[in-house]
This record gives sequence, C-alpha cells and structure tokens, in this order.
Amino acid sequence: MLIYLFLLHGAWGVSVSLPKPSAARLEVMCEAEAKSRHELLQSWVARIWQSAEDKDVSPSRFHETDADGEARRYTLQVDTEKLRRAAGPGRRLVVSWTTGGPKRWAIAHNLALSVRQNAPQLERIFVFIALDPDAVARAEAAGFQAVLNENSTDLQDDIWKMRWLILTTCISIGLEVLVVDSDIVFLADPFQQFFFDSDLEAMTDHFFPAEQLWATWLRPAEHINTGFLFARPSRRLLDFLTEFIDLHYHAYEGPTLRDGMDQRVFNKFVMGKMETFPPEVLTRYENLAFPGLDWQNRTSRFTPRSTWRIAQATALARSLRAISLRILDPVCISHGMNYFWRKAYKLARCGGVPGGAPPVVHVNGVDPKMYFLRDRNLWYVDDWGERMKDAFFLTYEHPRGLSLADDFEVLVAALELAAYFRRRVVLPDRMNCANNPAFHIYKLNETMADEPGCTYDYFAHANGLYEVYSRVKPYAIEAGVARDARFAKLASASLPTMQELQGGVLREQLLSLQGNASAVAFGPAKVLRISEDVRLLRDGLRSGHFGLRMNAEKVFSCAYQEPLIGAMACLDEPYVEEFGADAMCDADSFVTGCGPVGICCCWPFWGWGEKLQYFTGVPWDLPCNCGLSLCENFQRSEESCCRHAGSTALFPVTDPGVFYCKGNGSWSGPTGAEDSNTYTSQALIEFASSKRTAAQSFETCSRDRLLRRGGAFRETSLRECNLQFSAYLLRRSMWPQLRTWLAWVFEERRGLGNSSKLIASMEGTLATDNTGFSAEKLAHDVDQLNYIAAGGGDIPPEALRAFRQLSTTFKEFQAGGARRAVEEDFAQVRAFFNRALHVPDFSFELSRLGDMTAFDMSGAAASLELEGFTFVKQALTAEALDVVGRWLSRSTVFFQPSGGGVKAQLRDGLHEVGLSLAQELQRKVPALRRQPLLDIVAYRGAGLPWHCPDGVLTVLLSLGDLSDSSLRLSRGDGDGEMCRQRVGPAPAMTLEDFARQGSAEPGGIVDIPYESNLLVMWRSRGLSTQHPASYDEFQRRPVDLLLLFGQTKASADAAGGFVPSFEGKSDTSGGHYYAQDHDHR
Repeated sequence: MLIYLFLLHGAWGVSVSLPKPSAARLEVMCEAEAKSRHELLQSWVARIWQSAEDKDVSPSRFHETDADGEARRYTLQVDTEKLRRAAGPGRRLVVSWTTGGPKRWAIAHNLALSVRQNAPQLERIFVFIALDPDAVARAEAAGFQAVLNENSTDLQDDIWKMRWLILTTCISIGLEVLVVDSDIVFLADPFQQFFFDSDLEAMTDHFFPAEQLWATWLRPAEHINTGFLFARPSRRLLDFLTEFIDLHYHAYEGPTLRDGMDQRVFNKFVMGKMETFPPEVLTRYENLAFPGLDWQNRTSRFTPRSTWRIAQATALARSLRAISLRILDPVCISHGMNYFWRKAYKLARCGGVPGGAPPVVHVNGVDPKMYFLRDRNLWYVDDWGERMKDAFFLTYEHPRGLSLADDFEVLVAALELAAYFRRRVVLPDRMNCANNPAFHIYKLNETMADEPGCTYDYFAHANGLYEVYSRVKPYAIEAGVARDARFAKLASASLPTMQELQGGVLREQLLSLQGNASAVAFGPAKVLRISEDVRLLRDGLRSGHFGLRMNAEKVFSCAYQEPLIGAMACLDEPYVEEFGADAMCDADSFVTGCGPVGICCCWPFWGWGEKLQYFTGVPWDLPCNCGLSLCENFQRSEESCCRHAGSTALFPVTDPGVFYCKGNGSWSGPTGAEDSNTYTSQALIEFASSKRTAAQSFETCSRDRLLRRGGAFRETSLRECNLQFSAYLLRRSMWPQLRTWLAWVFEERRGLGNSSKLIASMEGTLATDNTGFSAEKLAHDVDQLNYIAAGGGDIPPEALRAFRQLSTTFKEFQAGGARRAVEEDFAQVRAFFNRALHVPDFSFELSRLGDMTAFDMSGAAASLELEGFTFVKQALTAEALDVVGRWLSRSTVFFQPSGGGVKAQLRDGLHEVGLSLAQELQRKVPALRRQPLLDIVAYRGAGLPWHCPDGVLTVLLSLGDLSDSSLRLSRGDGDGEMCRQRVGPAPAMTLEDFARQGSAEPGGIVDIPYESNLLVMWRSRGLSTQHPASYDEFQRRPVDLLLLFGQTKASADAAGGFVPSFEGKSDTSGGHYYAQDHDHR
C-alpha cells in the first residue's frame, strides 16, 4: 500500500509518500485519535501548510487506499512538467480533453480551431488531455499541445471524473486553469469576463440567475454549468474537489448507480456545502451574494425545518475561509439556449459592444451538437470537400408569415420532393418566429427582428428531424450551408416551369433514377433551385399529374406523437409543490396525435420547450404533430394507431423502431426526478437530512420507477427503493434515518394491514415470497408460531388455526392426499403467510442494556493480520444474549427458505436489535470502525454450505444449542476461484445461487470449536457450518447470525439508467432516436 499526499503551499506543491509501514502506522494513529484517515490527513496538511518551504515538488498522481485495499486516484497520471511548460510564466492553462475517436475528435478539433482563429493569444496555453494515444497523434498533427493520461483502466469512469481530475492536477502544481468541455466554442478571449475574486468561476444554465439562482424548486443542474470552470489554486479548493471525487468515486454503490451527469452531481455537492453550519461555500453573481440556498415557499414535501439534520462544517473548513464560487453572466459566457436559440447577446453588451458576440459559447442544451454548430456557422473544421463531394442539393423559397401548420406542411413537401429527386433540401430559415410560444417572454420578437425568420428547431425536436431525414435518410441539410461562400460557387440549375414539367420532363427524370443508385434528378447540377410552390409540385406527383404517381409512404413513416412526460420540467415535484397544481402542465393538456416520424413539436429539447413553463409560467402548447395532416388516426381493435391519410392498411409499413400506435400507459400528477435511481437522488439526500418522511421519499422513488423503470407495481417499487435507500444509509452509517426507513418499509411490505396480496421478496431477482411455500418453511413457521403462542405471544387465533390446518393437510398430501386440499388451505393462510405476525418491540430493553458485549478486542488486530481471523468466547453479556435470543426466536421475520432452513435479513425485519448490535461492535472493535455495515443475515437450519460472504470483514455470532455443530473457515489459500462471486445483498448472489455454482471446497481450512455465544471475525473468505438435523425445542435450534462489514465486492450490472460518455450522456437503447429516451439536461 502506498499513499501519496498533496501538501500545497501558496501556488506550489510538496509531496509526501507513505510506504506500507508508514501506512500501517497511519491506521494506528487514526484509531488513537478517533479520526478517519481523511480527517487526520487534513489536520496534518493544515499544520504542514503553515510551515512548508516554497518548493516546486509535486506528484503526478494522488493515491489514497481504501480500508479494503483499493487504490484511489485523485489526479491525472500525466507529464506535469509538460503542463508547467505550457502554462509558462503566467502559470495559467486552458484545458479540454478528448479521445481519438473520429466523432469526439471532430468536436474537440473545432474547439481548438476556434481558439486559434478567435483567441490566438490563448493557443500557447491551450492543452488537450488525451485519453488515448490516437488523441495525442491527432492533436499534434493539427499543431495543438496534448498530454496523455496514462494507465487508464476504465475509460468511461475516467471520462466522468476527467474535468475534476484536471482541476486537482493543475491546482496541485500551482496553476490557474480554465477547464472547458470540448463542445465549447471560443469567439474571443473569455478572461476579460472574469472577476478573479473567487476560487471558482463558472458558467450557468440559468436564463434569469439574479432571480432564480439556488432556488430549490429548480432542477439542481441549472445552477452551475460545469462545462466551463476557472479555478485558482489553493489548498482549500484542492481538498474541496478531492472530497467531491472521493464521495462519487464509484460508478455503483452496491445496487445503485452513479448519476451519469456529473454536472448535476456537482451542483448537489455544492448545495450541500452551502447548507452546512457554517456554510462551506459562498457564491456570487454580479453584485449579489448568496450565503445559502433559496428555499422559496414552504412546501408539503418538507418536514418542519426544526427537524432538519444540518451538517456541521469540518474542522478544517471552519479553520479556513469558505470556498468562494462566482457564477458568470449566462449571456456573455453563453450556454447553448441563450446563444443558439434566444440570441440573447443581441440585447447585451458583451465585450462592451452593444449586441457584441459572447466570447464563449457552450454547445449544450442543443441536440444534435453538429447540426447547431454547422447551422449557426460555428463549424471551423474544414471538411467541406469530404462532406459535399457526393451531395446534391435542392433549394426553394419558403413563404413568410405562415401558421405553424402551414410552415411545416411546406417543409414536409420540400422534404418529400428531395426524397423523390435524390437530393438534400436546404432546410428553411424563414419559418414564422411568432408561432413560437416563447416569442415574447424570451424576447425573440426583438432578437430575431433582423433575421429572415426561424429554423425548424425553434418549434420541433431538432434531433428528430436531423436524425431521421439527414443522417438516416439523406433528404435534408441544415440551412446554414447556404450561407457558406462555397455553396454559392456550386454549379446550379433551376427546375423547369410547371408547364415544361407537365410535358414529360419530370417523368423522364424520375424514371431514369430506377436501377441507378447513384443518379440524381436534373443532374449534373449540384444545386437545383425550385421557384414553384413546393406543395403544388408535391401534390401533382402524388396525384399522377406528371405522368407517374409517387407514394409518400416510401418517404415518411407515421407515428403516434406524444410528449416525453418525464422530461417536462413543469411536472417536476418541486415545481408543482412550489407553485401549486394549477401551475402544472397536466399530461392531458398536450395535443397528441399522428404525425411523420422525426417531426414533433412537443419534443423541443433541450432547455426551451420542456422548461419554458417552469422558468416563465408560459406553457409550451404546440401540437405534437406540428399541425400536419400527412398522417391520420384509426382504430384497430382496442388500439388507437396512425397511418398515412387516405390509407386503409391495418398494419402500416413503417421504418424499423417506429411506434405507430398509442401506448397503453397514461400519466397523472407530478413526476420524480430522472436521477431518482442514483445514489445522489434528491429524495435520498433529503430523507437523509430529515427533510422528508419515509413515505414522501418512497413516493418520489416509486414515481420514477413507474415512469421510467418499468415498475408498474407498488410491491416491486417497495423492494427496489428499499435496496437503494438502505444501501445509501448503511454506507454512510446514518443510523437514525436507517432505523426510520427500515421500520417504515418493513411495515409497508410485511404489515398485516397491507392491502396488497403480493410481497416482492428481497432475495434474488424479482419474485414473490407469499404465493407458495416449501415443506421446511412451513414446518419452521408452524413450530415458531406454536412456540410464541405457548409463551403468551399475541398471535391472531385465525392465523394459528390456519397454519396448523395447512400443516396437517400438507402432511396428508405428502402421504398421497389430494393437492387441491393443500391449495384450499393455503388460500386461508395467504393473508398471514410471510407477514409480521409477531415482532416484539425491544427498544425499551435495549435502552437499559448498556454494553451488549463483554470482551476486549485489543489483540484482535494482530490476530486478524496474522491469521486472517479471530474469535472470542462468551461474547455477549448474559442480559444481551437473552435479548438477542428472544429477538430471533420470537420475531416472525424468517421469510426466506434457504437450503434446508430459513433466513432473515436486515432489510426485512432484522433492523431493531441487529443495528444496535452492529453499532456496539463498531465501537468495540477497531477494525470495524471505518467499515460500513453492509448487511445482517440470520440462518436457522442445518447449516451453511461453503460460500464467501460479501464485504471486507464478516462477524459471526452463534446462538442456540451448538454441542454437535461445526464451524470451518478458509485461510484464503486456493479459494480465489470460489470467492469470485459473493453472497450478500444485491448485487451479490444468494446463497442458493452460489451453491448451484458447485464451487470446490477450499484449501487451507481452519476448524473452530463452535459453541453458543461465540463471536468470530475474519476477512471475508470461505465459511461453512453444520448443525444436527432436528431439535426437540424450537428455542434450542442453532442460529448463525452474520454481520457483513465493508463495501460490496460484487459487481453491479450496468443495466439501464445513465451511462457516462464523452459529452456526459449516452443513449443506451440503440437504434433510431424515436426508440430512445434521452438525458434531458
């Protein structure tokens, strides 16, 4: 183990490396000072910072090691000398990153060329961090500096962390750094816009930051746009950024994935730091200061503020000033919506010039990026020859001042003609801007006054039309191509007059295309100009007016157009609670209907249509099909479907992936945030800080699951949300909230008053556990209920009678009786089966116990280090042993069959006494203090087959009569293959699944004398127990109680949700755009 520690002094860096012996001593000192490793290192840094000499000695990486031996990297592995040389005497860099993949390099190359052309003084300090050798080669061939990030083992993970690793690397060597996404365009030097008064200066995605910055009803990602971050080096900032990386280091926490949008995650991190006492982050915008969040009105989502758990600032943060963060003007450091759409700079004074262009444009909130860059003439890469060599074009005069429907009818007619002529129509830039719902509220009436009109993306989903009719089908090209001087030089011709076309010219041209894939109509002219009305020409071709009849179904597929409800910000829970249900855009308020695939006016992403009502109160009320009449609705059985107008087909021929019938689902009410399935879910964060109740938090989780994850049933949502919430709270040792959550979800799932007849098992994959039974499970339940009843326990009499009757009937069935009788008797048991029939409250007894354990573990660390295990006899006090024994024998929480016995688990009833025991062990056992609790499981039966528990350390506590039992552990010799899989909570395996693998018995076995009240702790390797088959008395039956500590070693399956990619998002479902649900930023 080797730990690299950054020590910053002023703008200079010093490094300290800790070899294994020192690292071991560090662990001992952590124990002695009762501090975490990070807290202890922080205190050392603070002292050394004050006395360090100015020495320019800094590491190129910063490794810390998890308690389970995982090395963590907090800076890049790059040639820092090369970075210093690039920064020069000014000690400042502009940095972006890229891979060498053609698509990603093209965007990055455009950024670099924009710097060269528009801010040439910055090119000498501009550097790419190359994520592969191809990126280095491409950058250097283009004359730009590049530094390779070496030894990457997970490219996707590196991409997620890249901007943060760049920041920490540059700060650690004392450099100022401006980190920009590769989809930034420089139009001038942006440093003139900086204030140089803060640790960080960042762009924002707000339209109105003075009024709405840090409002908690807004989506968190609006506040800071992380695509443009300027950092000034300080030790405090380095610690702040390292903490952010550390808290979000893994792509998964147990079963829960990390949000693929690091911008949203960072915003939540900053918001959390603004809420600490005292605040650890202070923000500014222009002359406004924001010492905290803007909580706006009191909403029903939150509990009374007096109950909130506000985090205390760390000791180091209190000893230093807070991080200062300045938000920059979103017009002059422009996000994509302000530049490409609103053109807000025309009403500002960027660079001191009225209407002057902003020095920086971020191509965010606009999709596809390449379309907007080319259409708005911000594409600097000279690929004209390659792109245009095989292209032929069609131009026409788009009429002005039309209605929305007429504008799109003309556009569709032009697309159809382009398809027939095998040309690309130059899309119009003269559509009527007044049809846009934001025309007045966003002042388009002023900013577009000197423009010829609007492009289609002011009304419809830009990616839809571009993807279908420009990329997949070669029928269109962006309007901006016509503004390129090279376009005017292309050979052109005019389409013959209507009279000439009726003479057979058009028929001949179109017939000549048959059988010749490379031919175009009216060639060889590269540009064909149409002066006629394109609708009349199109209608004539459809009707056979020119001697042949064309079929529009070959050009367009019809689809049912409806909004993506989950993307509409005006349905967000916080928005609806802030402004009331009347402000919500109800799902049935959208004008849905049939229209051509790819042309949809209720999908105007990102940042304008789906957020217009939420930012301004003005609804986006355009019809989904843009008013087009090309397609019509028809009824098929009980379905509402779409086909071409005039068609009689019951099963229309469509392009692959087209959904031409309306879905069966409907939606009513607010929606949960789209990152609700991640470990930075707002519902998780707010529940952990006691701002929400468990019921409120579950409502958000279940809304998200119902809308986006296919969770149609409350029972499955209870299971999945339980896995997510419990994993989050366990990992952070948030004991009070964990108890609250587990008690609530247990009652919801297992309570007798639960109205649902189904219970989704916490074990394995989704399955019910109250719709059938095993012989062992039934026998156990009857014996336990008889034991509880004999002891005076309160069991519903009808439940006891039903179980006893089923037991009798089942024995008769085993002897040859009728199966139907078993089914009838089980129907009587169903209401009670696997329910919390008897779960005593032990809280009073626990409060009076004091210490539960009676052992000294001072020598355990050495034994654990040398032998890999340690054990203690008579571990619990007599009083604690009595409580734990009665808890396990009198609580009906053994819901899962397991081998020849039964199993209970923390997330399903073992929380009350189990958590108290876990906390006691962490207090008493030094090795467990910094290992989070992973799970608690109890097995009652014939023993456990060989398996490897999940986690880092396992504690086994034995109860019952163990006089004829055995316990065996593996020393780790030869069990590597067996322990490739682990047994534990999701995503780990179940014991049954593990046993089915048929793993061989490990070598290096240790036999441990097994007796009651024995506590065994070992590094989580192989385990096996055996118990006699039967006992006369229920309470004497052995119980193996396992407590698993540490992070999961099982790999979560990356299925669904967000996957980080180069631009921070990725669509994982594949195929055409209309089969995908995008990351709507």
